[in-house]
Amino acid sequence: FVEDNKNMLKTEARITANIIAEDNVQNKILLRKLQREAQEIEMDKALEQSKLDKEQREEQIKQEESLTQEMARLRAQEMQDSKLRQQIRETSYEIRELEAKLRAGYMNKERAAQLTTK
Repeated sequence: FVEDNKNMLKTEARITANIIAEDNVQNKILLRKLQREAQEIEMDKALEQSKLDKEQREEQIKQEESLTQEMARLRAQEMQDSKLRQQIRETSYEIRELEAKLRAGYMNKERAAQLTTK
């Protein structure tokens, strides 16, 4: 009877130890699973952020290219307008005559100023 009790206690101790060991294994498995899920969530967040960053960079590049093209168009338009004004000044007899009168007027004004200072 005592021998049976000892055997029964040993068996119960082994069963309890096995249950504890199995619980520890299950806890470790659950912990690893939770860690993997957390890692996957972090990777998904990082990928999403990377995607957003890429889209923002592409949009910024697109805006910069658009701005560059607009500035180039404005410079070309300004250059064309300047050439047209120059051509009109050179080919228009009336404008050349007015410019000559204007230069003569400025020179007369300057001479008059010099004479009054003397």
